[in-house]
Amino acid sequence: GFVGTKVGGGIRVYPNPFVDRVFMRLMGGGFLIGEVTVYDVSGRELISKRLYGSRRVVLDLRNLVVGIYFLSYGGEVYPLSRARR
Repeated sequence: GFVGTKVGGGIRVYPNPFVDRVFMRLMGGGFLIGEVTVYDVSGRELISKRLYGSRRVVLDLRNLVVGIYFLSYGGEVYPLSRARR
């Protein structure tokens, strides 16, 4: 599995694999602004959240089944893995 995913300009997405939620945080300060979207492997949008200058974001993903997903933020796409409880 993944240990953690570093996203673009110093953004960290963790834990990965996740059980019920994922955290996004900017490394070294700053704010998360824009939109974060989670897709399944077929490209279907499952969750979309608008960010208005948060330092840390919590994505509630507990309704997703075990499997592989993709998080999109800032023009980049990163793999996420849902683990069993």
